[in-house]
Amino acid sequence: MCPDVQEIRGAEVRGCTFQQPGELPSWNFGNTTSKRDLKSVERIWRECGWIGDDDEVSALEAFFDCGDALVALLDGEAECAVHSTDGAIRWCDEDLSLGTVTAVTTSHIARQTGYARQLTAEMLARQTLAGDEVSALGMFDQEFYDKVGYGTGSYEHWITFDPATLKVDRLRRPPKRVTAKDYVATHAAACTRKRGHGGTNLKTAEVVRAEMEWTESGYGLGYFDGPSGELTHFIWGSAKGEHGAYSVTFRAYQTAEQLLELLGVIKSLADQVNTVGMIEFSDIQLQDLLERPFRQRRALGKQQLARTDRQLCITLGEESTAVTGSKSKLPTLSASVDAFTRLWFGVRGASSLAITDNLAGPPSLPNALERKIVPPAMHTDWDF
Repeated sequence: MCPDVQEIRGAEVRGCTFQQPGELPSWNFGNTTSKRDLKSVERIWRECGWIGDDDEVSALEAFFDCGDALVALLDGEAECAVHSTDGAIRWCDEDLSLGTVTAVTTSHIARQTGYARQLTAEMLARQTLAGDEVSALGMFDQEFYDKVGYGTGSYEHWITFDPATLKVDRLRRPPKRVTAKDYVATHAAACTRKRGHGGTNLKTAEVVRAEMEWTESGYGLGYFDGPSGELTHFIWGSAKGEHGAYSVTFRAYQTAEQLLELLGVIKSLADQVNTVGMIEFSDIQLQDLLERPFRQRRALGKQQLARTDRQLCITLGEESTAVTGSKSKLPTLSASVDAFTRLWFGVRGASSLAITDNLAGPPSLPNALERKIVPPAMHTDWDF
């Protein structure tokens, strides 16, 4: 983990097949696309510190105009809002339909009311009815969303390094600027990028537009190498300070050659920038491409940087199924939705989950499951 690496929790995931609509309390919901609710949501986001400048409000409206949104009303005003975006998530070599909870926000006067959890549960029910096979969200802390069935995803490595020490070839050609105005092209490039197990795509470009417009001191560099001039590979992030630290928060590429070219772009910034931070690429261990990574770490120092009681008979294989019931002749696995989803995505093995999560069974069963369920490490590669 050098030169300086932090492990950060990735997205939380759950299998939507276990969510049974109709078991949730009834609440007074509205749709935030209305102008009345949008003004209330704007106030909530300002109170949460998610937006500040007036320039960011137009992106907020575009964000809530796409996808699905629910609000909880208190004295006739929206005081909690949940937003969802359709997408897809890669499981080994297969794409599964994904409902992504892309925002959960609560105003100052509605804290500790349970609104956020109830709205999230209602959104999960809607995703299930729409046919989504998996749901995912970006967590703010562990355990809060466990109560509606989410399990913590794989750790991601946030690595900070001096770009001058990258051992990649010098650039053969300069990149093009990528700005927030290029959000449609950026979204298209992200959706056609190389993806591994857990790789996530979000359906609407408006989500990308919002994230780009909300990036403080945003910058983007990339190459429009497609047959008709489409953006094929890029980096996007925040360029704070004259000498950094810069960050790379969004990126896409289709080939190994494009990945190395993007690393060359980052190296080219070293004439001015001393430090770059980003989540490590899933394809490579970045320290393999850094000169004397342990020395860098010493030099950089520390950077600031619903459970269910239902019995299901589950078949795993080329065609996986889950039906209500049990078979007495087979060993029984007892697991919460979040624990089983973590097992299914390969976040942790059954033996580990039996120690730290809500998973139990006969002593021989965890070892047998680990021999049968061995997907690669999960990486969403899309921050939401």
